[in-house]
Amino acid sequence: MNVYLDYAATSPLRAEVLERMLPLLKENFGNPDSLHAFGRKAAYLVGEARDRIAGALGVKPKEVYFTSGGTEADNWAVRCLAAGEPFVVSSVEHAAVLSSAKLRGEHALLACDREGRVPLQAVEEALKSGAKLVALMAVNNETGVVQPVQEAAELCHGYGALLFADCVQAGRFCDLKALTAAADAVALSAHKLGGPKGTGLLWVRSGVRIPPLIAGGEQERALRGGTLNAAGIVGMAEALVLAQSEREAFVSHTRSLRDAFEARILSALGGEVRIDGGEAERAPNLSHITFAGGGEWLIGALDLRGVACSGGAACSAHAALPSHVMLAMGRSEEEAKRGVRFSFGMETTPREAEYAAETVVSVLPAEDGQTMLVLQSNLMNQQYASLRKEQVRLVFDEITGFRVDNRAIREVDGVQGVYVVSGNLVEFKKVEIAYSDSEYSVCVTPTDDNGNPQSGYVELYDEIIIEGTDLYDGKILG
Repeated sequence: MNVYLDYAATSPLRAEVLERMLPLLKENFGNPDSLHAFGRKAAYLVGEARDRIAGALGVKPKEVYFTSGGTEADNWAVRCLAAGEPFVVSSVEHAAVLSSAKLRGEHALLACDREGRVPLQAVEEALKSGAKLVALMAVNNETGVVQPVQEAAELCHGYGALLFADCVQAGRFCDLKALTAAADAVALSAHKLGGPKGTGLLWVRSGVRIPPLIAGGEQERALRGGTLNAAGIVGMAEALVLAQSEREAFVSHTRSLRDAFEARILSALGGEVRIDGGEAERAPNLSHITFAGGGEWLIGALDLRGVACSGGAACSAHAALPSHVMLAMGRSEEEAKRGVRFSFGMETTPREAEYAAETVVSVLPAEDGQTMLVLQSNLMNQQYASLRKEQVRLVFDEITGFRVDNRAIREVDGVQGVYVVSGNLVEFKKVEIAYSDSEYSVCVTPTDDNGNPQSGYVELYDEIIIEGTDLYDGKILG
């Protein structure tokens, strides 16, 4: 079974959205800025989409600026709102906000508690110190923790400051009209809502001045140069309208799946796991869990069993660094590398959620302290598909000359036995495990009945699990 639990990274394009987009990819393909009939038709459809989006947000159409996604909208808001004035951002913001803040210049970070909540007292202290812009996301993209945007906005306005809210993860379950009624600027992304990738928006309240981030054209009232993505904009409008109209159903469906998923894992693993942000108000579809024996290997092991999840933000998935969100929540660097994010969608079924939970439980080390190491191969010998097995398990009582450490060539001799899950017990003379940039390859030399090495082929395995209690230093790859 294949189960997709990474809806916080992206969601599938809805059929209704595709239907709306197709005419602009075919017969209505004109540039919305062109003056001829093709351009006018595209411009009309873009204008219609802007009106629909404004209606869903409860704002004026002229306040909606289209972007290439949430990251661009975040950059534009953080780097350009209240230009030249002191500003603060929360310590748990998306990387797009934190990186933009660094580019803008000196700023302060709003601390959070161990559940990931930013206290209003911290916001007020920043305002008292002269901050004129506060960036506070509505929903955290890793933990799903909901921040007090409306209350913080009220504080900001009392001090003559602006509040910008990254609402990229909020569109499926939050009332966006309530958020735009409170904030001064809001960022959204289409593909988190069942819309197309590469399309987003920045809403800015009338009267709030914002200079352009991208120059080069008169588009978007001369504030955002570049040909408008007409098909994407029309698709985003449909996705947003549908998402806001289905909020109640989304909350009911995903919360029941998420809660049952977490309950199964907690009942099986108990103190070996922690639900991050579990004591705070959270998005109904998000679950960030730190496992005592977790790490990057766990995500790979789940993937090999058909469960797609992530270690946090997809934008930072290729960086082998501890989660900045977990660090801000008071976790150690080691703990901040052990988290896994599971996120559910309307398409997720109860059977899929159940399978995912059982898979997590089955993959993790047993409670008796047995050491487990999962290595994934680079699958470079596809021509030997008939020789490869889905899983190989090396079970041993003792191993010498083997150190579970990163970036090293490892050779294992004296393996007690190899059990091929889909076959019989086999003896191997030598096993070599090599690490390259981001992958592990496993090379095994099998022996014949007399213990002599067989020649003529090398098997590379999808996965290899090494179990034992006598690993050198007792270190676990993670």
